[in-house]
Amino acid sequence: METKRKDPTKRFGTRYGRMLKDRLAKVEVEYCRKKNKCPYCCKNKVKRLAVGIWFCRGCDTKFTGKAYSLFKKIVTKEQEEKPSEPEVIEAMKYKCFDCNKKVTLAGKRIRCPYCGSKMLYKARDTVTKVRAR
Repeated sequence: METKRKDPTKRFGTRYGRMLKDRLAKVEVEYCRKKNKCPYCCKNKVKRLAVGIWFCRGCDTKFTGKAYSLFKKIVTKEQEEKPSEPEVIEAMKYKCFDCNKKVTLAGKRIRCPYCGSKMLYKARDTVTKVRAR
């Protein structure tokens, strides 16, 4: 005989897939279904009424918060594994098509600082000549 598991995603039945329902169950159990601490009376009697609407049964106040939690930021599995690293933009060397000067670009702005032209091409050190047949 099977034991009944208390699962908040049983209401979905066979729809939406196992992984999505597991993620939703984790969020609901850890953040929504537990009693939270009220910012006004400091009692653990705050329940979630709807998305972003919270109600304290201790002091009878209704207030807004985040969708799934009052104060905490919810960290997903992907964010835990990959720490954010600053992007390193390497300076590229180009040549301006109009004024034929060498330009080094490191940012997102792609313009020649001398003439303002947007037509740049990569400067090649070695020239390769190909004979046509």
